[in-house]
Amino acid sequence: MKKISVLLIFYMIFMVLLSACKIDYSYDKYSSGGCNFAFYKDNNGIVFTGMEKAVREDEFLVPSHIYGLPVIGIGNLNTDIFNSQVANLEYVKKLEIPSTVEIIFSSAFNNHGKLEIVRINSAKKIESKGFSGCTNLSQIVLPENLETLGSYVFSGCSSLTEIILPNNLTTIEKYAFEKCSKLLEIILPVNVNVIGENVFKHCNQLEKIIVLSSNPPKLGGSLGISTTNIYVPAESVEIYKTAPLWSDYADKIFSVEELEIPVYVVYFDSNGGTKIESCTVQANKEITVEPLPEKAGTAFAGWFYDEQFTQKVEFPFSPESNVTLYAEFVSPPQSTSFTYSKTSSSITVNISPSTEKYFDSYQLIIKKHYGSTQPTRAVKGPDVLKDVVIKNTQYTLSGLSSGYYYSVSLYVLDKFGQISDVCFQSFKL
Repeated sequence: MKKISVLLIFYMIFMVLLSACKIDYSYDKYSSGGCNFAFYKDNNGIVFTGMEKAVREDEFLVPSHIYGLPVIGIGNLNTDIFNSQVANLEYVKKLEIPSTVEIIFSSAFNNHGKLEIVRINSAKKIESKGFSGCTNLSQIVLPENLETLGSYVFSGCSSLTEIILPNNLTTIEKYAFEKCSKLLEIILPVNVNVIGENVFKHCNQLEKIIVLSSNPPKLGGSLGISTTNIYVPAESVEIYKTAPLWSDYADKIFSVEELEIPVYVVYFDSNGGTKIESCTVQANKEITVEPLPEKAGTAFAGWFYDEQFTQKVEFPFSPESNVTLYAEFVSPPQSTSFTYSKTSSSITVNISPSTEKYFDSYQLIIKKHYGSTQPTRAVKGPDVLKDVVIKNTQYTLSGLSSGYYYSVSLYVLDKFGQISDVCFQSFKL
């Protein structure tokens, strides 16, 4: 009997631990600006799974928060593993993923054939087949904190000619760039230490692989190349030529000093904003999309050659030497405000805009309150009546009920869609 009791205790402990580890997301929907988002949620955050109906606009910004919780993942749910394509974004050409996202799950954008440009503002990992089969994908901006590229992640991205990998990247899993048939060259940053097998298989136009690490990364097998040259730090040429599996390419390994075109380092001074890691770019090549640092309570105004912000850098940017760029931030316009007029069933908001050039659109959140006390600021939630982004300075919401309290929060958006809190009013209709 004592033995049975001990086994029962161990079983109960095991079940508690198993329950604690289980992903327990519940399915839900959220409406904003006329769009119905589909997602799974728990108390830690949201996994965005797509839209309830097809989005046909050219450009789509994944929401950063839903019901006040951060969107921390992107992908669809298959049993207990996020490994299915997000729904109904197949018409989107330009996609932006917010800085709240920590992981892009397997196959999230697999075979999204119209996708051309992607900006990922923050994510530590893109899992296998994340963007595989995106045949029109020509530009992708990877986040500085990215550590892992999953297997087949860009497989079949046949329009991709170049990609800048961030310095924090450590792992490139197998077949990551398979069939990127137009990829011409690639620079593997200094922290890359694991490279899976056949990473560059069928990259038929790949001319150069530049490896910046002094110590040869561990290879999981063949690189999948036959005619591509490999350039490594001058002091490490002989080390690479004799390292396991690298030795198979001994006759193709050269010093970076032998490159006809020099390689430059671009450093970013974020001026108190979020850190942007330096990147390495060959001369005559461009950084195609501008890195976007964030700084609380301000808007990013651009990169400059000088600390006095007199010489602005235009993107795409092609460095001519090692260079440091400086970020300027501006405070949100304090002169922006709004007034409102009301009837028994409607609210009309009139915005008095500032002339600050970095802010050109507005977000209104209108919420209904059921309590008898004056409400606090309107935030996203189940009682939000309208969450809308507008460029004009007047907005009317009809079909309201008299006798209730309503609140209106106004936010001003900078040219990159970042939000600054401006003002708030509440009233009884």
